[in-house]
Amino acid sequence: MAAAAVAVVAALLLLWPSPVSSEAAAGEGRRLHTLFSVECGDYFDWQAVGLLHSLRKAGQPGGVTRLLSCAADQLPSYRGLRIGHTLQVPSYSRHPRTGDWYPAINKPAGVVHWLKHSVEANNVDWVVILDADQIVRGPIIPWELGAEKGKPVAAYYGYLKGCDNILAQLHTAHPEFCDKVGGILAMHIDDLRALAPLWLSKTEEVRQDKSHWSTNITGDIYGMGWISEMYGYSFGAAEVGLRHKINDDIMIYPGYTPRIGIDPLILHYGLPFKVGNWSFSKLEHHEDGIAYDCNRLFPPPPFPREVEMMESDPNVKRGLYLSIECINTLNEGLVLHHASGMTDVLHSFARYPAINKPAAVLHWISHVETDAEFIVILDADMIMRGPITPWEYGAKLGHPVSTPYEYLIGCDNILAKIHTRNPSACDKVGGVIIMHIDDLRRFAMLWLHKTEEVRADKAHYATNITGDIYSSGWISEMYGYSFAAAELGLHHIIRRDILIYPGYVPVPEVHYKVFHYGLRFGVGNWSFDKADWRNVDVVNTCWAKFPEPPDPTTVMKEDQAARERDLLSIACGRALNKALYWHHKSRDCPRPSPVDGASKKFQKVTASNDLGGGNTEQSFIHNIKQKSHIDVAKLKPIERVAATISSVHRARRLARSSRIWIIAVWAASVAVFLLVISMFFTDRRRSVSRSRISRSQKAHV
Repeated sequence: MAAAAVAVVAALLLLWPSPVSSEAAAGEGRRLHTLFSVECGDYFDWQAVGLLHSLRKAGQPGGVTRLLSCAADQLPSYRGLRIGHTLQVPSYSRHPRTGDWYPAINKPAGVVHWLKHSVEANNVDWVVILDADQIVRGPIIPWELGAEKGKPVAAYYGYLKGCDNILAQLHTAHPEFCDKVGGILAMHIDDLRALAPLWLSKTEEVRQDKSHWSTNITGDIYGMGWISEMYGYSFGAAEVGLRHKINDDIMIYPGYTPRIGIDPLILHYGLPFKVGNWSFSKLEHHEDGIAYDCNRLFPPPPFPREVEMMESDPNVKRGLYLSIECINTLNEGLVLHHASGMTDVLHSFARYPAINKPAAVLHWISHVETDAEFIVILDADMIMRGPITPWEYGAKLGHPVSTPYEYLIGCDNILAKIHTRNPSACDKVGGVIIMHIDDLRRFAMLWLHKTEEVRADKAHYATNITGDIYSSGWISEMYGYSFAAAELGLHHIIRRDILIYPGYVPVPEVHYKVFHYGLRFGVGNWSFDKADWRNVDVVNTCWAKFPEPPDPTTVMKEDQAARERDLLSIACGRALNKALYWHHKSRDCPRPSPVDGASKKFQKVTASNDLGGGNTEQSFIHNIKQKSHIDVAKLKPIERVAATISSVHRARRLARSSRIWIIAVWAASVAVFLLVISMFFTDRRRSVSRSRISRSQKAHV
């Protein structure tokens, strides 16, 4: 996994164009379909992933069909049947009579099969035929390129010198009509129907003409008849009288320098190419299962800023940028393929589950139609306290709203300089994201790419670089977000009045809309940390809940800030338990039987709307166990965790209880003592009074 999670770099920042719908392209006589031919195997699978992604990204109108040639013995082990819309066609790689192995013949054979057996072929006016090893940069619309019936559009293949010599004279009755074309073919369906059978037969004819395979006749650098299929096309087209409109600017091989002012529509990576010390050759990946090796991409090319330093000629530089774009688009397609369900996403990202956040957002934006103008993205460990309205916080196109994450120090150091062209635009934000839907559409993929890029940069995991206290790259997804936003020039409106962590002192008079309970917080002897409950199923165990926070009336602090902090912490703890209560209620969890006072108390507590009270963990577990049909085994983890978490608190409560008893005994002793003294003095007064009365009576006698 040397290049396992290396993200696609800055040059992939092509804005996603609005797709051209098939309906818009259809019109009268303008129904369009795109074809490309592949064989069973990893080599063609990763190419197909790249081409299909580029077609989607370019907004190619109409349908796309992958013509898959598979031998019967290949199918049982073939992994790519679900790559795009596929029509399986018989494999003609091995000639049934001569035994000649020539898989390139499957291209015209597949087209013939499609015309005969596909329903789509009967509902199409125009066809575009591509090679698998191509990247499309914009919609290919035949009539806009000048194609007419009888006059297809194609790219120029100047090396087909057989059109000028004995090869054409031997294999077509009209050598003067032989056009040196290929790469892209855009033609009317009627022309294709006339051409396809001859394309196939002429290919077989040239392939068998071994005496004229030499390079000086065919232009084939291998002299092995490998480009017989290309001559089969040119000779077949000449036979039916098709005269091509040849476009020498529509396609370019990466590594070539484009003509000044020309922006090619197709990148054909059939030849090796390089940028500086980096290079790519498709032949080096002939047996490469990269389409199925989860989270693995091709080695990324240099950053565009490196091209700025290595080349001064602006047109040569533009050619290098096209080479970078080609491999980046390939890698984009692989990322989407890995995350699309073709492979097990959970397995794919098991070592770094946080990547599922941008991957899921990308999947959602790619598969869900929405009329929403703004999207609010939250974390799961949050509690909403009120509505989040984008206009309330000033969100607009190009200016998302988010909350400050000051610990993302990588925005200020080498991390940002390595992973974004615009380090000065890096914002330390996260948690709550409010973004315009158009920004999200062009941002989502780059968020995923940048996350992979940072995650793969293990050399810069250190805490002093990332701020990650674990130095494990765990917050790579957060940096992926910030770096991607910087690349696109999204400037955040940073609001400190949206989110608060329970346990933090709130700003006076601010009504926070979100509790983010990502850290441990507590009040007095009570505390809560989500990490303590990682392996406890409080959701599926009826009436399970977290230890109750203290009653708000017990928070008596002279420090108003501390009091407000504790009240917010209590509110968060109560909200979690209230949510669990209503969840259990919605599941029709049965009420515990009122067999004792504790059970009655439990019923009273859980039935209250605010879920307050002082029900203990012991009575809570005891009351659940009264229900005979509840799986007691499920309660054991909860009981263990509750016992572990509250052991210290319980000891403190016992100590506090002992002190209360001592005080109570002392108070009672004092009260008894005072009562005894009072009774003693009362008897003395009565005795004295009787003595005085007796003396008085004696005096009067």
